[in-house]
Amino acid sequence: VQELLELAADRWLKELSTAETPPELLAEILELDLPRQLAVTGALMGADLYLQRGDYSETFDLIERIDRRYPTHHLRPEAGRLLVEAGLALSELESGFWSSNRDHAFQALEYSSIHYPLTPGGDLVLRRLAEMYEEDSLWYIAIARHEELVANFPASDLVPFSLARIPHLLLASIESPEYDRGALLNARDGLAKWLRDYAGHEVSEEVRLDLADAMVRLAQSFAVRWPLVE
Repeated sequence: VQELLELAADRWLKELSTAETPPELLAEILELDLPRQLAVTGALMGADLYLQRGDYSETFDLIERIDRRYPTHHLRPEAGRLLVEAGLALSELESGFWSSNRDHAFQALEYSSIHYPLTPGGDLVLRRLAEMYEEDSLWYIAIARHEELVANFPASDLVPFSLARIPHLLLASIESPEYDRGALLNARDGLAKWLRDYAGHEVSEEVRLDLADAMVRLAQSFAVRWPLVE
């Protein structure tokens, strides 16, 4: 009976593997008590169809359901790929600070970075998260995402950009010259090292401007702490 069930389910999935199949039908396969491999295969087909249809939130929600039920399933690489695509697409649909698309983008991208940290395209996920947190002036969370990118994807072409952005965000986080002199020093040292390591990179001019900013602020900090006595 079990063999016949699996054979029938496999044949049914092959019949449903077309773009015309409603992804909602495949999503419900998780509730049919089928063997794990067939259930995951069918549900992930549904997630792919949601993605093709432009229903990015549904793609994320279905993959999350699959993971909750089968956390070590055999199609994690494919699930990671779909998550990266859905999360990045959602982040481009945001239409304002309170947009539901923005909330779903944060959820999908963070879920991808936590549960699928080394998936190809994960560096794009971390960079996009950093950009979104920077837009919200959440400087230290943005810095953390850039640091994760550097640590998890050392060969990525995005590493120089992240290494330049970290001291830039440190500078953005400092509100007054008399405070956070240690952060100013860290930013200055990081920017100087970056210019030694990546001379000629496309963001070199921005880094030079940041370094000049750090030096000016350090001088202001010194003047505030130790004013000249006439």
